[in-house]
Amino acid sequence: MIHTTAVTVLVALAGRSVGEICTDSWIALAEHREVQDLINWSWVKGVNFECILGIIALRLLSFGYSDPLQFNADDPDFDVLDFLDTFNAHSGTLDLLTSSWAALLAGGWPVFKQIHLAPYLDSGVLRLPMKYPGLQGRPNECDELDSEEDLNYRDALLYAISRGEMLTPGLHLLALRRGTKCPVGNAVALLSLALDMVRNRGTYQGSLKDTQNMVYSLIVSAQDTISAWVSSKLNWSPFFDLFTTKWPLWEVLSQLACVDTTRPCVTRSALQRLAQAQRRRPPSKHRHCAVLQSFDCD
Repeated sequence: MIHTTAVTVLVALAGRSVGEICTDSWIALAEHREVQDLINWSWVKGVNFECILGIIALRLLSFGYSDPLQFNADDPDFDVLDFLDTFNAHSGTLDLLTSSWAALLAGGWPVFKQIHLAPYLDSGVLRLPMKYPGLQGRPNECDELDSEEDLNYRDALLYAISRGEMLTPGLHLLALRRGTKCPVGNAVALLSLALDMVRNRGTYQGSLKDTQNMVYSLIVSAQDTISAWVSSKLNWSPFFDLFTTKWPLWEVLSQLACVDTTRPCVTRSALQRLAQAQRRRPPSKHRHCAVLQSFDCD
């Protein structure tokens, strides 16, 4: 069982300070030590873990503060496939990304945010010291396909995200109508439409068996777009392009994820989880802890 402290700190490190989540006491040294113990525990060999998603989240957290190439020999021939094999062997992230994104988003573990923030991904691995020419010398093969229209759309998305704003749905639909040359752009457009449904129209994903649900359908279509592109290649090198793309895939997925109650997410409104039984905010003495985390495998 993974203690709720781990989820709290994972959420905090995935874009929000612990002080924003509750009081200053949450950053006590003892609690930090407890989380460090959990991270260490996630790497223990020969243990049958009950919550695989939580273990992957903890390992991603540890990767974010360590050398991503620590398990590799200083081999100049170390290439993209070697990196992906090693990374997946130690974190299970590639296997995770083949699971249902709709289910992962509803679960509450901030894995998409951690992928986005990890310094060795999101093009960070390309900025490492020129130690592995097979990595640093390889361009993003998907981003290179983008047309001028695609670049304008991507830049508009990135600018809106940086300002905490959203583009109008018509722009996403226009991008889908003409189709971006890089399939990641199409997936981002679909996910952005799902986010608009959640944030601006109060429409949420319900049962994963409800295939008629619009939000669920958009998320599944986005994942199918990525899966079709990945399967069209002879190996899983497209995952390297996913990690290093300039398209805001991980940012939009992070905004859809149900990690706490401060904002609407894929399955619910912003305040739905606050004191559900009474449908009201907690008593005043607990109001400073009004932000709750939602997660599976607790």
